[in-house]
Amino acid sequence: MEIAPVPERLSALRDDASVRRQRQEERRAERFETETMEQLLQPLRELEEGRPAGSWQQYVEELGIPDLQKRSAAGGDAGHAAQRVLEWIFARTSFYMMRQHFALERFAAAATVLRIAAEIRPEAARVWYDLACARARSGEERAPSRRSFAPSTAASTISPASRTIPTSTQFARHLATRRRWRACARPETSHHQEAADRSTPSVL
Repeated sequence: MEIAPVPERLSALRDDASVRRQRQEERRAERFETETMEQLLQPLRELEEGRPAGSWQQYVEELGIPDLQKRSAAGGDAGHAAQRVLEWIFARTSFYMMRQHFALERFAAAATVLRIAAEIRPEAARVWYDLACARARSGEERAPSRRSFAPSTAASTISPASRTIPTSTQFARHLATRRRWRACARPETSHHQEAADRSTPSVL
């Protein structure tokens, strides 16, 4: 295999204007991702400690979620960087913070972070299920009813990013699947215990 032309080819690529532009865009995207994550540490810390200083809507704005979603939709290196930041926020709010708040019985705080997560991925049925559980356990709702899954009755509080909220049919299918799985895994479960399980988050 002849490798002599490789150094010359690499040198030519380094001098190519399009390659230089691409590398500059990649560096800008990496810098944006790093700086954005650093800026979001404080509001995320407040949410993690369970002492939010505002509503979930305020944190959606403070975390810059609408702007990140616009950047992500634009594509390119900048869009990919914005999507990585969104995924980072989603993982922290929908999983790590949620588990911590449920373990400490901070259900209102769990509901706050889950609603933020739902703003990032409104199609995620698991997040809406966990949100319904948090609301039920916090007393915000009497029971994890359909209204708890998709609070579309207050449409003015939902951003355009939430237009793909799962339908009631999708949620019914999701819950039926979970009940069948539980019945197979724990055949001795009584109807009373199954009802109690419906207020348990999906990952606990």
